[in-house]
Amino acid sequence: MNTGGPDGGGSTKYSYAAGMEFSGTINKVIVNSSNYVSSGYYPGTRRGALNLSERITWARPTGNNIWGGIEYSKYTPKFFTNAFLFEQSSINTRAEIGISERLFKNITLSFSPYYTNEENNAFQSQDGKKSFLRSWNVLTTLNVPISEKQYISVNAEGGFYDSFINNKKLLRFRSYSSYRAGLFNLMASFQTGTFYLGEIANNFQAKAGRNYIINITPTIQQNFFRNKLRTELGINYNNTKLYGQSWQMTGRAEYDIMRNTSFFSTLNHNRYTFIDGQYTSNILQVGITKKMRSARVGSKNDPLEVFVFKDINQNGVYDTGDSVATNHLIYVNDIVFMTKEDGSVIYKNLPPGEYRITLPKIKGWYAPDQRINFNKKEKIEIPLQKTGTLKGKISYEFTEFSYETGREKEGVKITAVSESGQSYVTRTSSDGSYVFFVPVGKYTVRVNAESLPPEVESLQGDQHTEIVPGEIKSVSLVLNVKQRKIETKRFSSPSLRK
Repeated sequence: MNTGGPDGGGSTKYSYAAGMEFSGTINKVIVNSSNYVSSGYYPGTRRGALNLSERITWARPTGNNIWGGIEYSKYTPKFFTNAFLFEQSSINTRAEIGISERLFKNITLSFSPYYTNEENNAFQSQDGKKSFLRSWNVLTTLNVPISEKQYISVNAEGGFYDSFINNKKLLRFRSYSSYRAGLFNLMASFQTGTFYLGEIANNFQAKAGRNYIINITPTIQQNFFRNKLRTELGINYNNTKLYGQSWQMTGRAEYDIMRNTSFFSTLNHNRYTFIDGQYTSNILQVGITKKMRSARVGSKNDPLEVFVFKDINQNGVYDTGDSVATNHLIYVNDIVFMTKEDGSVIYKNLPPGEYRITLPKIKGWYAPDQRINFNKKEKIEIPLQKTGTLKGKISYEFTEFSYETGREKEGVKITAVSESGQSYVTRTSSDGSYVFFVPVGKYTVRVNAESLPPEVESLQGDQHTEIVPGEIKSVSLVLNVKQRKIETKRFSSPSLRK
């Protein structure tokens, strides 16, 4: 029940909200359903909402997938006050089917036609009709892992659209591409035409006609002197018909001058072009990082033994059927070892303290990094497990009433949790993409809410997938920019009251 009213008056409205989610597998058919409904006067930001998301995926025995899905959202909030200029109303619909195929064992190709419809009453025409944007599109994704250190991904979508401004069918196209080769990474995007209703309004008001957006981001990372010197260099170029060209160049160097102490320097050059001018800034930052360690009285050095084995049955225990991992690299902090024929290494005379044990991925066998607090003689067993690749990309959903946030895609924390409860965490790159190399099995993928600004939320909830050896599974995550409240004040002339 919700009570309120303008000018001290009062009224009572009954309100409700309900949600239902379902996820399961029936004979290799994966069903995902997420639904939410609330009344117009329900207290909170999700008032007057109807969100339906249904998806069915057939995981074929060959490793290829066929899927279909539909998403529908309606937003019609109600308010006690009459201080609003108009009652907000928006509808978004998306329907798609798709198929993904594995080519030549390691290449993945997906093809997905889809239809979208976006409506709201923010930009009403003279005849009072709602503004709308309809589109018919095809989305194609190609992933080519050339080697363990070289990877190509291309995402392209295009089709036709019409709108409340122009009923003619117009062409639109956009693509996202990334290429990684060792220390070099290149990301590029291109868009022509309109993909959101808000873009139509901006182009119409600026009389820009057909807009285009170009973004290119090359980055390079290189370590020197046995990883004591770490360097990064990146350039971001953006060009739009509305705002012109913008540049951002970033460089960072960090050097370990002694154990637990490093010196770093960062240089940023930014040049932004706006409608009414240009803004340039240069930022230089230098500093020292010191990692403090607690003093230990009367401590002595002891040996650390690490035993590595291939966990064939993936139960985490060395038992029948498993095999020792010979000639496998192990890093204890920055010290490199190689396992002997019995799968073990011994680090003699190791001082007490915190240590990181890392095993690089070799021929698909992987183990997560481990941190230990070493105090006395100790033996550690590390199981290696077969891995697969989990990747995806975040995107934003917003309307004309959404908060004006930066909608940054870089640095969003993504977590993948296995059935056993093991968590793997990574952060998105500048184009919103992320990648995990994790043991095979079923996983729950989610966006960590604490890494998002308060104006942004993830409405999808947990996403579920299954990782199999040698395959690349993709899970896309959608973030919603919350609606802002729009209030107006009305004034009347005293003469009208006579």
